[in-house]
Amino acid sequence: MKKFSEMLKALFIKEWIKIRWILIGFFVVSLFSAAKLMMDIHHQIELMGAANLWDILLFNNFNPYRWMEYVPLFTGIAIALAQFIPEVQQKRIKLMFHLPVNENRMLMQLTLMGDLFLFVIFLSELLIALTGITFVLPKKLVTDAFITFAPWFLGGITAYHLTVMVIFESTAFRRLFLILIASAFITLFYQTATTGAYRPALPLLGILTLLAFFTHLYTAYRFRKGINQ
Repeated sequence: MKKFSEMLKALFIKEWIKIRWILIGFFVVSLFSAAKLMMDIHHQIELMGAANLWDILLFNNFNPYRWMEYVPLFTGIAIALAQFIPEVQQKRIKLMFHLPVNENRMLMQLTLMGDLFLFVIFLSELLIALTGITFVLPKKLVTDAFITFAPWFLGGITAYHLTVMVIFESTAFRRLFLILIASAFITLFYQTATTGAYRPALPLLGILTLLAFFTHLYTAYRFRKGINQ
């Protein structure tokens, strides 16, 4: 158990050193997007008054949160690229497969490290955004805001895992096919909708995100076995 925890610690440090600047960059971008949202809401209240803003949020299908929509998506994709492209191109990840650990277990540990980094970034962004609007919007509208944000963050995590799946694929035709499938899948998380409209779909999107955790295992198997057809 001690050796396992030491290995996880070493793995965490390795991944942090490798992609720390990407993580820090997107962490700053995420905090900026949340802060901008907060300032926009306060500015709109100054212009039209709180009651008028609440009215258009409730009845006029106004969605002021679009600024944040694609930040989680680009964050997930960028972290996957930074984390795995050097490993795959330089064949370094094949060395890990010779460690005394199950290969799939090692891959899951690597992607869980990425999930941990994403979770910290997304949670920080979410807390700043929700804390900022809690002081000026009623509870129902804050809840609707959270429901609006949730698919975007789930989409970012899903995009991370689907990008890892594509990176491990070694043939151009299959890679293109997987990109098309992944792109169509991701659109489920980014449908145009009014504030809070995703409430009924959140459980299904959560299940789809969990399933995405395992999508890279097949292409990773092909990669480590050298299957190029």
